Parts: sequence; structure tokens; C-alpha cells
Amino acid sequence: MKQWISPIIGGVVLIAFIVITSIAWYHFFEKEEVLLTNFQVFSSSNSESITNQIPMSDIVAIKDLMPYEVTVKNNGTGSGKYKMVLEELGPSIVEDGCNENQLLDRSQLRYQIVLNGVELALGELSEKEDNVLDIENLAPGEENVYQIRIWVAERGEQSNWWNKHFHYKIRVNSI
Repeated sequence: MKQWISPIIGGVVLIAFIVITSIAWYHFFEKEEVLLTNFQVFSSSNSESITNQIPMSDIVAIKDLMPYEVTVKNNGTGSGKYKMVLEELGPSIVEDGCNENQLLDRSQLRYQIVLNGVELALGELSEKEDNVLDIENLAPGEENVYQIRIWVAERGEQSNWWNKHFHYKIRVNSI
């Protein structure tokens, strides 16, 4: 009987070792962690309007116009990608007395986007495909601060711009 005790104890220890090693291996190497992205968006206002603005050069617009500010922060545990889109608001949404005939066309407008203090883009608003202003990837705990300016282009002096409006807001969507 004594000769069986040693192999039984050895077998139990071996099985315990295999079970504990398997659990540890699964726990550290195979367990898939779920990473969440949670974008929080802060903006200077719910919407912006360009009203009775005179056509101006890029230099004057960048120097004189107050930017629409948007901060995007990832409060999640995983990296995530987002898309920033300019959403045009019609006269029925913004109650300032304008109508469809008083809306500026995007071809009359220029824009500038500054991301974290560095100019990201400057150009014609009508050239932005699907109104997408930017697509970025953001790590957990990081934030991006945008300053967006939109103005009536200097060449717009030849077009009908007087007493016209452009209403917009910025929307941030996870992708």
C-alpha cells in the first residue's frame, strides 16, 4: 500500500499543475479583452450661422473670425476612429426668419480647420466630399481640439451674397 501513495500523490500534483497552468495560460494569453470607445464631444454652441457676412480674403477671415470650437475626447478603454461631418441646417430648423432663397450656396464659402493648434485644411467648402471635415483615430484618454471657420469667399463679391445665410452644426460619428 505504501508503494501506491507516492505515485497517487505525484499524479494529483501533476494534474493540479496541468489544470493551474492551463487556467493561467488561458487567462493571460487567450482571454479576449473587450475594448470600448466612448467619444464625448464638446462644442462652443449647438449650431453656427453665417449671416450678413461680407466676402473676405483667407488672411482676413483667419485673423478676424471667431472659430467654432469642437473638442472630441475618447473616454473609452480602446482606440477608436471617428468622422467629423458638417451638417447643413435648413431654414425650418434655425428660426431666424430666412427662407430657402436666402441660403448661401456651399460654392460661395471657404473654410479653415485647425486641429490641436495646427492648420489641417484650408479650401472651398464645396470640395468637401459628403461634408466630411476630418477622419481621425483617437487613443483612450486623448482628445482633439478643433477650430473651424467658414466665410464667404472673396471671389463671392461677384455672386449674390448679400442678406444670405448659411447654418450648420458639426456632428461626430464613430466609424
